[in-house]
Amino acid sequence: MSARFCFKRKLKLDTYKHSKKLKDLLPLLLDHIPNCIMLTDLKGRVIYVNKSTEINSGYTYDELIGKEPGILNGEEKADEIQREIISHMKQLKKWSGDILQRKKDGSKYLAEFEVFPIWGRDGRPLAWGSIQRDISKRKSAEEQLRFSEKRFSTIFNLSPVSMTILRYEDLRCIDVNDSFVDTTGYSRDEVIGKTPLDINIYFDPNDLLKMKKILAEQGFIRNHEVWFVRKNGEPFVTLLSVDVVTLWGERLLLTAAKDITELKKYEEEMAHLGRMEVIGQMAAGIGHEVRNPMTTVRGLIQILKEKQDCSNYKDYFDIMIDELDRANSIITEFLSIARTKHINKSKGNLNHTLDSIYPLIEATAMNKNINVIINKGDIPDLMINEKEIKQLVLNIFSNGLDAMPNGGNLFISTYTNNDRVILAIKDEGYGIDSEVLKKLGTPFVTNKEQGTGLGLAICYGIAARHNAVIEVDTSPNGTTFYVKFSNKSS
Repeated sequence: MSARFCFKRKLKLDTYKHSKKLKDLLPLLLDHIPNCIMLTDLKGRVIYVNKSTEINSGYTYDELIGKEPGILNGEEKADEIQREIISHMKQLKKWSGDILQRKKDGSKYLAEFEVFPIWGRDGRPLAWGSIQRDISKRKSAEEQLRFSEKRFSTIFNLSPVSMTILRYEDLRCIDVNDSFVDTTGYSRDEVIGKTPLDINIYFDPNDLLKMKKILAEQGFIRNHEVWFVRKNGEPFVTLLSVDVVTLWGERLLLTAAKDITELKKYEEEMAHLGRMEVIGQMAAGIGHEVRNPMTTVRGLIQILKEKQDCSNYKDYFDIMIDELDRANSIITEFLSIARTKHINKSKGNLNHTLDSIYPLIEATAMNKNINVIINKGDIPDLMINEKEIKQLVLNIFSNGLDAMPNGGNLFISTYTNNDRVILAIKDEGYGIDSEVLKKLGTPFVTNKEQGTGLGLAICYGIAARHNAVIEVDTSPNGTTFYVKFSNKSS
């Protein structure tokens, strides 16, 4: 026997042994596959299932062999799906889709199916194979994600707080909610695809760098006070919060900015009223005590002034009396700040009040070469104390005149805005220093070299007693005082 013949014989023997070994290993391999595998004959009867099919379905191998696969179909339209699969089988086409499967205990799960023909060596189909994967958890997770994103979208769009979604990498805007549009005045088209710096929404661009630094260090931002600018150029202050979130498979920044501009104004007004209350208590406590000895001193000086042997000092006595009278007038004004008692009000109109003091306003302005322009709008009557309103107008008017040493125009207007009646007094002076502006209305805080600051303090007190607020708009080109009365002032 030749060596070549012996080699061929040995090769055939090894191949046979190897094939037999593979045949024994194949069922074990199929049993370890986590997907459910099933074979059916050409008539549609089950001829093989792997271990995963038994575990998933709850049926044993023997309970499934010889049965139709429809035993596991839990769809309400099971017959319709079965006919669709059979139609594909007749055309020897692959079928795939999701089918609700029913276990032996009656419970159901969603499976992703693939049904395909198995071909023999002669090119004819031998059987049909199917592979199914339990996708219940995946579908549930997808559904929860869709629900979560839908819920987020609803909350995002309906939130009364201005919200934006920015890309983490370049801070380009992906979306903004309706509150952002209402608060800033920008439309969605104007901001989507742009960065905060592109639209100059930060009042101070350095604040954006600060926010990025905090975000890098902490991973979030909570209630930082940041100033922004509306489209019309008006600044407003917010409490800004930022979180890093994952949405739609992308890392994003979710920002929420609560407009607290009105709250800050209210806090400032409350702080001012608190200061005024303390000052009022102090004024009430010391005003009379100081005035009494001053009256005594003035009387004694008056007596000395009339004596013959003091006649050489008459001019000095006159100066002392004038200074005491001036100090007394300051105390009188100071005491008026402390007035907390109820004032008598009656129905009146701001226009009528202006008419009654116009001759005095005109004469005073002419002496300083200033032109007064009065624009009276159609305004409703209010419950006011006319004497106090006259004092308020004259005090602010006087401040306006003092702010214009070289003449100019001074405007006094009345009009309505929403539910408020507005009295506006505008000068063409040099404006109010920012440091003074912060403390405006506090006694002894003033722009004037010879002023006491009591005039505006009195005005703020009068406004408070009339349920009104005073707002100031100032620049190097002039200052406007707005006294805003509620229509419901009482």
